[in-house]
Amino acid sequence: FAGITQDLFDKVERNWTSGVTIDFAIWIRCFMTDILSSTLTGSPAVCPLSCSISKSEYTPEMKKSYEFLESLKTWFNSLPFFVAIPRYLRYNLPILSSINRYYLNNAKRLEDEILEKVIKRREQLENLPEGQAGGDGLLDMLLTMNLRDHNEPAEDDEPMKDGEIRDNIMDISLTSSDSTGNSFCYFIYHIFHNPQCKERLLEEIDSIFADDMTRPVTYNDLEKLVYMEAAIKETLRVFPVTPLVPRRCKDH
Repeated sequence: FAGITQDLFDKVERNWTSGVTIDFAIWIRCFMTDILSSTLTGSPAVCPLSCSISKSEYTPEMKKSYEFLESLKTWFNSLPFFVAIPRYLRYNLPILSSINRYYLNNAKRLEDEILEKVIKRREQLENLPEGQAGGDGLLDMLLTMNLRDHNEPAEDDEPMKDGEIRDNIMDISLTSSDSTGNSFCYFIYHIFHNPQCKERLLEEIDSIFADDMTRPVTYNDLEKLVYMEAAIKETLRVFPVTPLVPRRCKDH
């Protein structure tokens, strides 16, 4: 994961143009979406590059990645709608029913797109030459568990179905992209509004990576970033990832 993140950031940094303003909120969403794509499915990362060019210049891959990003955003925007408005009103009032239909269609489109990736990758794994293993992505791991010929599960093991694999990928995608991106935006916002904190953070980073700023980060390095951890925790305290967890009573 650390290697994927570093490689992706290096690739994106090379495409930054000096003097050009970047909307960080949009950029971090693109960055997180591509990290997820690379980590979960092994698909190439293309979305961050699309943040610096016009939509008319998008390649088909960029367009598909951007549409997936927008679908994730729409899914998150639909949560207050489903939580606040009773089911009866959502399905029976004309205006609300059209909004309800739009959000449900978006969720179905997300599910279908991820399921298509699952099915396509399963077919690729089944056609691999004998002795050749799949990738290290989560999708390949789940699919390998799903193929009896690949790891020969015990008789009492229940292989995962494509729909179950899709649900796992969806859960990770939906709970990781916006939550991490939003928290990082709040973190950067507060750091740059508190120069003393920024200065102390930079001093801590310099003291740990003074020998080589480009080397990979290790777990030992993370343990030494005490002030960084405190700043992140304070950001999450002020702006929690999930400020509200609604509950629903199934039995009346």
